[in-house]
Amino acid sequence: MAIVVISDPLDTEANSYVSVAEVLAYLTDRVSNDAFRVAWDRLADDQKNRYVVNATRSLDTMATWIGERYWYKQLLDWPRSNAWYDGFLIDSNEVPTRIKEATIEFIMWQMENDDAVSTGENTQFDKIKVGPIEIDFNEQVGGSPKKYFPDIIAYLLEGYGSLNNPDLPGANRLKQVKLFRA
Repeated sequence: MAIVVISDPLDTEANSYVSVAEVLAYLTDRVSNDAFRVAWDRLADDQKNRYVVNATRSLDTMATWIGERYWYKQLLDWPRSNAWYDGFLIDSNEVPTRIKEATIEFIMWQMENDDAVSTGENTQFDKIKVGPIEIDFNEQVGGSPKKYFPDIIAYLLEGYGSLNNPDLPGANRLKQVKLFRA
């Protein structure tokens, strides 16, 4: 079933903070690396829709936003009521520009990493060495050796909410290693 992007913040069926056209405009006007725009243009419409909806859903999952949800029937966390930023009340009929920009930056990160946001189910090590201790992660398992998301997203969202620290087993963070004497 094809995903239909609904980016009108007051639509009860809204599933995205940005439209596909807004992504293209951002990539064209604001991103100096044309490779992102070219890659975006090459995607099928359904792929673009999935990127847009998944990036929105990811942000809502990762953040605890300021204020309260505007309406109890809305599917997304924005628009918000009683949300103050930099001393000003955010219009409860809109999604702030920085939230939209963060959504598009997340789309770019997903494209760059080929949707490699690891669930960590199969994360393994290439090598663990004791004396001196050395751990080498297996980048081929699907976990991004980079980050859960780029720093630019955290900067864009600053003041709009707090980011939840994901406890992802296999987000290339060491959880626990048991050493056994051979």
